[in-house]
Amino acid sequence: MKSTRLSLLALLMAAILVPERAEATRILEPFLSSSVSVSQEPSYAKWSRLAVQEAQKRQYRVLDYRYIGLKELSPYAAEQQFKLWVQQNEEPFSLYVTVRYSPKSDKLIRISTKESHP
Repeated sequence: MKSTRLSLLALLMAAILVPERAEATRILEPFLSSSVSVSQEPSYAKWSRLAVQEAQKRQYRVLDYRYIGLKELSPYAAEQQFKLWVQQNEEPFSLYVTVRYSPKSDKLIRISTKESHP
């Protein structure tokens, strides 16, 4: 992935330095016609929004978050886990949020939280 980013950056820099617009377009053409959409949401986006809403509902100010991962518990239950950096009463700390849901129906089962103070 890192080499792809560097290659793309090198191509963009080359396109900027190339005076002819047609030549710049030719250089970038493989990337411009790619079927990958930059604006696609990750599969956990719905659950991350719920995790942030849960923290806000508990009066935490959300500073940032990180996706931890997916645990498939059974064909009927899965968990998405997130680490949120939150603040309450000027004290920043970590809040781990686990969102359990049904992968078959895509319905929420429950949300649990656990604070972690330094």
